[in-house]
Amino acid sequence: MTNERDPRQARPGFEADRGPRPRLLYIETDAARDENPVIDDITQKMVAAFRQAEGTGIHYRGFHMCSCGAHSTNTDYVLPSGHVTNSLAIHYLALHREEVPAEQIEIVEAFDYGIAEPNAEELNTGMQKF
Repeated sequence: MTNERDPRQARPGFEADRGPRPRLLYIETDAARDENPVIDDITQKMVAAFRQAEGTGIHYRGFHMCSCGAHSTNTDYVLPSGHVTNSLAIHYLALHREEVPAEQIEIVEAFDYGIAEPNAEELNTGMQKF
């Protein structure tokens, strides 16, 4: 018996091992950001969920750039719900709410991972979580 991992066994955070995971808040914005962030229960639920997220362990050569200039980190994150998102998820909900598809807002609205107030970094450029 060896200590090697069975290659058929999923490794935490690796999409390729588990098959496709549902993706959340990968959007392309067109508008400038709202001057007044929307900090409601939906945004606060995403903040709490994102703070519990784990990086996938995969680092890309690039990053997501929002139409307003905010940019993501170079990795994706697995939320407690199992959805994969990027570090601009909070930014999109707070500053581009009108551009977020209703079905994606409904998914976040159903989260039950607590609520938390976003900090300035999470609102403007995404959480720099490595």
